[in-house]
Amino acid sequence: MNAGPLLLAIAVLAPGPGSTPVSLHTYVARVHLARVSLDRATHTPADQTDVVQTARILRGLDAVQMPDREVLHTDSVSRAASLSPISADSTARVAAWLDTLDDTLQRTQPQPVPASQLRQLDIVLRDSRFHPVQWPWERAEHWLVSLYKSLLRVLTGALRPGRPTAVIPAAILLLMVVGVGYLIARGALGKLVVERSASEEYASPTTPLAAGRRAEVLAAAGNYREALRYLFLSTMLQLQAHGLIELRPGLTNREYLQALLVSGSVPEPVAGPLSALVDTFDSVWYGHRPIDEAGYHRADAAAAAVLDALRSRAA
Repeated sequence: MNAGPLLLAIAVLAPGPGSTPVSLHTYVARVHLARVSLDRATHTPADQTDVVQTARILRGLDAVQMPDREVLHTDSVSRAASLSPISADSTARVAAWLDTLDDTLQRTQPQPVPASQLRQLDIVLRDSRFHPVQWPWERAEHWLVSLYKSLLRVLTGALRPGRPTAVIPAAILLLMVVGVGYLIARGALGKLVVERSASEEYASPTTPLAAGRRAEVLAAAGNYREALRYLFLSTMLQLQAHGLIELRPGLTNREYLQALLVSGSVPEPVAGPLSALVDTFDSVWYGHRPIDEAGYHRADAAAAAVLDALRSRAA
């Protein structure tokens, strides 16, 4: 009696480890192993050991755990069952299925992202348009909410029944509440917020004057690319202060300029130098064209022309 069919029946019908899902990496590796084993069986049909091994491998692949922890169920067990009884036709059908599955899995493996593309993405994400302006009082509010949540976590752990230290955090919380009330009463909290926002205003200017001063400092240091950024920001904030635009995340400089020209709300003395300033900024900041001292002075002159036209318009 040929022992091959008996071994295969035992491999297919015996309970296997399918109740425990395998990882996606393990699934891919074992599918490839099953493919190699069954391909070898198609070339040596007299040796049925490879068919038995393939059936055993497939029976352990009925559930796969994806990287997001989701569990997917496969038809590997039914494919293993189709190998019994052993025949050239059943072996060829399962072998063709394994070839297609293995090729698909190998093609869809995650590929590493080149470092050059990651660096370019970092440059894009540092653009100020992806970081909406957050007012100082909003930052203070978020800080207070975070502090409140931290205190709640500490109190939840300390105020458990039977904890002898339960009174300590409660006393600290009471002292903090009294202290904050005292600071508010004396106006010291308002002074603290103002002092904190002053340093942040220098790093991320929200007024035309602050942005213009930052541009002057950077230009004096020879950093004309960064200086151009703050010069352009100061100009855009001037336009917003005069009610000509409303700065919002997601709009490009070209879209702002086009909206001004279409609305007819901007006079020609503003439109000409503003268009030149937008061209210079976009080519330097987004097109990475170098800018020297002369190029920055031309941009500064265009910004000054815009500002002069706005003052004449207001007068």
